[in-house]
Amino acid sequence: MGSFRSHIEDRLVFFLRIGLAIIFIWFGLLKVAGYNPVWELVASVSPWLAEGVGLMVLEPVHNLTARYGSR
Repeated sequence: MGSFRSHIEDRLVFFLRIGLAIIFIWFGLLKVAGYNPVWELVASVSPWLAEGVGLMVLEPVHNLTARYGSR
């Protein structure tokens, strides 16, 4: 029974990785095409973050969390 469960878990991890890869590639292609859906989401949730000082504060925070947040 353990072998079957291990096989299913391996397959699940494989398909999750494929799904994440598709999402990253899709967002990368949208960015190259000049369309960034995340920008619209941030602008609709909190407009002050999408312009001026808010953007200057948001970028370093984003970069620091991307760099050190996964530890």
